[in-house]
Amino acid sequence: KGDIRLYKRCTAKDYPVRRQPCLQRQRSAANEVSRRHSDTGGIRNRRDTQQRATHVGTKQTRMTQKEQIMDQVMAMFIAQGIKSVRMDDIARQLSISKRTLYEMFGDKEELLYQCIVRHAKSTEQERAKRFKQADNYLEVMLICLREMADKATVANRIRENLRKFYPKVAEKLSNEFESRSIEQLRQWIELCIDQGLFMPKTDIDISLAILYNTANGVFSNRNVWLPEGVAPTQVLISAMIIYIRGMSTVRGVEIINDFCNRHFDNKPFKQTLE
Repeated sequence: KGDIRLYKRCTAKDYPVRRQPCLQRQRSAANEVSRRHSDTGGIRNRRDTQQRATHVGTKQTRMTQKEQIMDQVMAMFIAQGIKSVRMDDIARQLSISKRTLYEMFGDKEELLYQCIVRHAKSTEQERAKRFKQADNYLEVMLICLREMADKATVANRIRENLRKFYPKVAEKLSNEFESRSIEQLRQWIELCIDQGLFMPKTDIDISLAILYNTANGVFSNRNVWLPEGVAPTQVLISAMIIYIRGMSTVRGVEIINDFCNRHFDNKPFKQTLE
């Protein structure tokens, strides 16, 4: 009993004193839990931030990858033809999965459309750079026309395959780029008039119709008669240069003659112009 009373006395006596450390321990434990939650929240926030940054970086990388894919696929379309190139061939050639291709582009028609749009815009940007750096718009115009003629065979083949196998893509591209091509040609003619290289009274609308329809007619019309051994590209370049020379001033004719002497080595071109 003495031990029990002693215990009770000690308990009664020491309880108020011992209660304080207990409360402190409880508060300390609560503070520790709160701190851990805070630290965990901070870590979680940092992780979220890192994940968002990684996601943005992945998106940027994916865009770069997408552009690279379009460039390589466009090269395949040009070399092999748009009909013969399948999604399986693209995935195997580029060492990527078909799932990745479909996630990026949806289907082959959309991939085809985006490839041609990217290729066309890249060509337009290169031409725009030349005009900004050029002192002589007529020579730049001739260079661009020559490049267009050199690529016309491939471009016409792709155009015909689009009309035959992918008519929706063909119509969409035609509506988007035909007016832009004509407008670009109009700007070239206006710049040459401003520089005194074309006659000031040149009828721009008629000139546009002749140049544009000549380019389309030579390649689109299979009934066009061509001399034996003469490629459609040669006919197109000759026809365009002859017409452009006819609307040029004396200074413009001198530029055309100099351009032909430097860039065309075969005699039929020079004989046609003389």
